[in-house]
Amino acid sequence: MFYGVRKIWNTALFQGMNQKKRYFEGWYFKHVSPQGRVYAVIPGVALSANGKNKLAFIQTIDGNTVETHYITFPFQDFSYRKDRFAVVIGDNRFSAEGIEVDVHDGDFKFKAECSYEGVRGLPFSLVNPNAMGWYSFVPFMECYHGLVSMDHVVSGYIEINDERIGFERGRGYIEKDWGRSFPSSWVWMQTNSFRNSGDSFMLSIARIPWLGSHFVGFLGFVAVSGTVRKFATYTGARITGLDITEDSVHA
Repeated sequence: MFYGVRKIWNTALFQGMNQKKRYFEGWYFKHVSPQGRVYAVIPGVALSANGKNKLAFIQTIDGNTVETHYITFPFQDFSYRKDRFAVVIGDNRFSAEGIEVDVHDGDFKFKAECSYEGVRGLPFSLVNPNAMGWYSFVPFMECYHGLVSMDHVVSGYIEINDERIGFERGRGYIEKDWGRSFPSSWVWMQTNSFRNSGDSFMLSIARIPWLGSHFVGFLGFVAVSGTVRKFATYTGARITGLDITEDSVHA
C-alpha cells in the first residue's frame, strides 16, 4: 500500500504493478553530446489487450538520422526497485544515476555506459504531483505523462557498431509515459541545448480521448536561470496558434 501511494507523487517509479492487460509503460532517456549527436534509449513493458502477450523492450533512436531499433525481451526479464527509480531489463540497467545497455538487433549493435549528474525534476506539490498537475488524479485517462529530469550532465559513451561517441559534459533529459494507449495524434518537442547549462524547454500537444469524445490538451515547461514555469491546459494557458509542416512546428 505504501508503494502504491508513494508512486503517485514520484511518477518516475514503475506505475504498472497491478496491471494485467492492455498496458504500456516506458521511460525516455535522451542524450546530447557536446558535438550535437543525439541518442535516445527507451526501456519499457507492453501488455496486449487480452493480457496473453507480455513483453519488455528496449528501443534506441538516433536523433540525427531518426534510425530506430526495437529489441524485445521476455516480460520476466523486467524488474524494478520500490525504494527508488531503477528498472532492469535482462542485463541492462536504467536509473536516475545513469544507464548500462548492451543490445543488438541483427547486424546493429548498441552499447552505452552513461552516468548522470545534477538530475532536476519539476517542482511539485500535493495537488500538482508532476507534469500533468491535477490531471494526474483524473481516472480513465488513456495515457499519463511524467517528467524525471528537465536537465542533467551526461558523462560516458554510446557505441554504435564500431563507432564510439563520447558524452563528456553532454546534456540529458528523462521523461516517461504509461497507460492503455498513446493519443491518436500528438506533437512533442524538447530541448536543453541552450547557451546556459540548465535551461530547458518541453511542449507536448495531443488529442486526448475522454468519455466517448476528445479534447486537445497540452503541457509543457520552460526552465531559465533556475526559474521553472509550467504551462498547460490545467493551468489555464492557451495555444494561440499552431503551424505544422513536414520539417517544423511553430506554436
